[in-house]
Amino acid sequence: MTRVSTVQLLDFEATAEGDLVQWLTSANCSVAVSHTNKVLTIGRDAKGGLQVNHVLFDRVTGVCLTDGGDLLVASQHELWRLTDALSPGDLSPTGADRWLMCRVARFVGGVRLADPIAVGDDCWFASVALSAVCSLDDTFSAHVRWVPPFISAVRPEQRCRLTGLGARDGVPTVVTSASVADTPGGWSAHQRDGGVLIDFTTGEVLADGLSLPHSPRWHDGRWWLLQAGTGELGCVDGGRFEAVARIDGYARGLAIHNGVALIGASGSRWDELVAGLAVGDRLAASGERPDSGVFLVDLASGNRIGGLRLEGTAREVADVVVLPGARTVELSGPRSLIAQDWTTFPLDVLPQPGA
Repeated sequence: MTRVSTVQLLDFEATAEGDLVQWLTSANCSVAVSHTNKVLTIGRDAKGGLQVNHVLFDRVTGVCLTDGGDLLVASQHELWRLTDALSPGDLSPTGADRWLMCRVARFVGGVRLADPIAVGDDCWFASVALSAVCSLDDTFSAHVRWVPPFISAVRPEQRCRLTGLGARDGVPTVVTSASVADTPGGWSAHQRDGGVLIDFTTGEVLADGLSLPHSPRWHDGRWWLLQAGTGELGCVDGGRFEAVARIDGYARGLAIHNGVALIGASGSRWDELVAGLAVGDRLAASGERPDSGVFLVDLASGNRIGGLRLEGTAREVADVVVLPGARTVELSGPRSLIAQDWTTFPLDVLPQPGA
């Protein structure tokens, strides 16, 4: 069993599986995961063992990286920006080579921000509440960028339930939706096969008949996504979803790096998250509980090559992102004493005479 060192684990236990550590080493990266009320980072300690760090937020719904390497964290009512407090080549007091510290918060109210994408200094996201693609706004909770043609009014009513936003060449391009419903909460009646993938730049429906599609990602000339209702990873080819791999959990949160898919899997405490879905039927028949954690799948073969299983009272994963070039990532949240008291400033900037 792989040795795992952890920092302040409160409501979950982490167990490494397969070639996770070897893959992190060969890919030279760490991984950030939104896990219920926290962000986890999965990396390696100075001795090469697996290290899992975390920081608490109010219900995390998404994570993404900016072009400059900052981490954006979508929580229940805010979008946080975490910036590296280290200079190149430096280490944190605990030995981490990346130290992400909260610097900026944007308040977004109850838009239910999902699957954020950094676009320059802005952030685009799927608003679960508004059934719209939105970005940040200095006055309102969000700036509405696009509304599905089947939505007749923008209201915080979770009508169709947008579940994901995908970018192609850095430009937000597609959305996944649980349904095409246009009534308050109407999406819930269509979870098994009412989902769609839409290119909102052209208006084309790229695939339909999906079961709670999530996390569209452009890779190798095709759109890849997850079906949470079936626990499947696949790609869209000719208007059809072609399954490549399957996990026994609510599949949500996808990153693709070096030909490997990192898949988030959720189960929830009482497994109500999968109840009534195909993946729930499959698990009930076998007597197994849903997988919870992050699992690595080789896209060429469809085989699972490793993962980090997360057990305990917290069992929901919403998003996954790769942090290239980082061995160990330390996190400092908005309420930590370090984030509040630690002072950073440029050492090579001196006031000019007469300034």
